[in-house]
Amino acid sequence: MRLIYTSNPLSLVITNYEPISFEYNGWIVSDEYACNEKYPIDSEYRIVISSQDIESKEELSETASKGREVTELITKMLPYVAFVSLNEPLHTNLSRTRFIINTTKPLSGWNNNYEEIETELGKNDDNPLKLKVTLMPTIHWVRMHKSPMEELKIVLENYNELSDTYRFLIFLHNSIVKSEDNNRYMLIGKALEIVNTIYPYERHRGKDDDRIKRFHPELAPIFGKVTLKDLMEWSNKRQETRHYMRNLKDSHPRLTEEEREKLYMCSVELITNIVRKQFGLNLLTFAQE
Repeated sequence: MRLIYTSNPLSLVITNYEPISFEYNGWIVSDEYACNEKYPIDSEYRIVISSQDIESKEELSETASKGREVTELITKMLPYVAFVSLNEPLHTNLSRTRFIINTTKPLSGWNNNYEEIETELGKNDDNPLKLKVTLMPTIHWVRMHKSPMEELKIVLENYNELSDTYRFLIFLHNSIVKSEDNNRYMLIGKALEIVNTIYPYERHRGKDDDRIKRFHPELAPIFGKVTLKDLMEWSNKRQETRHYMRNLKDSHPRLTEEEREKLYMCSVELITNIVRKQFGLNLLTFAQE
């Protein structure tokens, strides 16, 4: 007999699904996909892990303990490869489109005919190589070209190589995406403190904060005119994110709806790409819908 863990379904729409499995710490990690042709966003994707054969109650107890560790790590890594969480609240009313950055662009000083060939090959393609994420009040779903299992294998095998700083950032990110609206902004503030140490602000007089432009230009469509310094200020000077000031007459203002949306969306997408960069994965770029 084998101990088998099956995740709750994730709302993934996978245009070219092929089942993938691999071994991790003595467990077989695989996936299952049930496509709903009529209502694609009702398709269901699951992660399944299964143990080696169990022959005694002692082995069962020990295996269950290890299984909990593996499922906990997979849960933490899913937002970076499947872009949805197993335990995210279903009330975030945001919509945006994500793309994998084109790493086939030639180096400076070179040209190629990649786009010409891509256009020719894609003439009859009803499923472009685009990762689309739609967040709605009732359901979060992701359109992907293929199973996220290849990237899941990479992040699982390399997680232990991360420094404590990045592991704690991942912990905070997971806490953010699964928290209720009124709690997440305090967690965002803590996560931004870590981001601020990864990309320190150079306090040159008269110089704008250009850290997003320098380190993550792919996020420009999401950030717009907002800077990392703006996010830090909101996370330090708003009622939802910091303690009340001693003089209640001078208490921090509440987040505006625009600040609330930008603080959440910009922070989680920035953290996602920071983590993906650490694992050597292609970064995501964005187009606002």
